[in-house]
Amino acid sequence: MFDTLAKSQGAYRATDSRQRNVMAKMCKEQSMMPRKKKDNLSQDERKENALRPCPYLGYDRDELGMYLLSRGAYKIAESQFRRAVWLNPFECRFVCHLAWCLYKLGRDIEAYDWATKVLSLDPDSLENKHLIALLERKLGIREPKRPGVHK
Repeated sequence: MFDTLAKSQGAYRATDSRQRNVMAKMCKEQSMMPRKKKDNLSQDERKENALRPCPYLGYDRDELGMYLLSRGAYKIAESQFRRAVWLNPFECRFVCHLAWCLYKLGRDIEAYDWATKVLSLDPDSLENKHLIALLERKLGIREPKRPGVHK
């Protein structure tokens, strides 16, 4: 019985090694073939796309920051919002949440600077307009009325 088992295992090993040789030969032939381009982008465009911020980055940091903000951990929330803005600077909600956090910390001038940056990203943000109105009132800034901001 052991001889039969040994012979069958030896035959399996031989078949296995033959299959490995065939597979290795096929892989070698494929590596010598010219590769097709996956897309028509130039190398510079591919580098630029790789360096662009991903639209889905930063949402986990923002969500954690909002939780910390609701619990009163403003300093820790600020670090999370800054990280979210760093990961995705084009998401206006991250910048607006950072401005709110700075407002809660009492750093009104810095909060005002961040809130005005949001205007360039999303001029229709009601949350941001409300924050800017609060900050202008608190800082005593008299700027021309923007549409939609009520003082």
